[in-house]
Amino acid sequence: MSAVTAEAPASATVTTRNERVTSTLGPIPIRRPRVRGVQHESDLIPKFRRRLPSIDKTIHQLWIEGLAHRDFEPTLRGLLESEAPLSASTIARVNAEFGAEFDAWKRRRLDSDHFVYLWGDGIHLGAGPEDERRVLLVLIGADARGFKHLVALDEAMSESELSWIELFEDLKQRGLREPSLVIADGANGMWSAATKAFPNAQQQRCWLHKIRNVLDKVPEKQQHGSTPICDPSPCERRKRGSRTDRNAREVSAARVSKSSRLRPR
Repeated sequence: MSAVTAEAPASATVTTRNERVTSTLGPIPIRRPRVRGVQHESDLIPKFRRRLPSIDKTIHQLWIEGLAHRDFEPTLRGLLESEAPLSASTIARVNAEFGAEFDAWKRRRLDSDHFVYLWGDGIHLGAGPEDERRVLLVLIGADARGFKHLVALDEAMSESELSWIELFEDLKQRGLREPSLVIADGANGMWSAATKAFPNAQQQRCWLHKIRNVLDKVPEKQQHGSTPICDPSPCERRKRGSRTDRNAREVSAARVSKSSRLRPR
C-alpha cells in the first residue's frame, strides 16, 4: 500500500529504486517506486526504513534477557546475514528508544482505568552479585469486563513495605482508583502496604502460592499424588463439578435408554 499526495502527470516518468529491508527471515529485496514531480510515501515501508519492526522487537527481547551490547552484532549477524544494518550505534539507539517508551509507559495516567481486581507479586532476579540483586514489583489489574492489564512493573531492592508503598502512592497520584479486591502471596510487606494504600479493599491470598506453600510441607515422594487434591481455585472446582454432573447425567440417560429398549412389551 502507498499514499500519493499529488496526481502524477500523464507524461511523468516512473522509476524504481532497489533497496533491501532486513526482516527476521533475513534481507528482503524491494523496489521502491519513484515519480518525478510527485511526493510519494509508502504506508507499508516508510522512507529510510531499513529493517522491519520485528527486528527492533527482537533486539528489545535480547536486551531484556540480559544480552550485552557487545554481543548483539555477532549474534544477530549470524541469523540475519552480514549485510543487515546492525551497527553498535543502531543497537544502542533502538534500545534507548525502548527505554524511553518504557519510561513514558511508567508515567501514563490511569484516570480512565478502573481495575476491580489487583494482583501483586515480586519476581526475584537471579542475576548480579548477591548484595545487588533486584526484585521486580509487578501489578496486574482486571477490569469489569474481565480483561487483564499490566498496571505496574518497577524494580526495587526488596519486597519491603516501603517499596510497595512507594509504588502504590505513585500509581494513586497518576489516577489509580481503589480496587475491590487485592490478591497477593504471603509477603507481609505487600499486605501492610496494601492495607494502608487501599483500606477499603478486600484481601485474598493467591491460590497458587497457597498450594505451593502446602506442597512444600508434603514429602517429595508424595507431592505428585497430593497435587490433584489441591484444586487450583474455587472456579476450577466448579468446572470439575460441572463436568462430573454432566457425565453423571449422560450415564444416567444412557442407562434409562438401554433399559427402555430391553423392557418386554
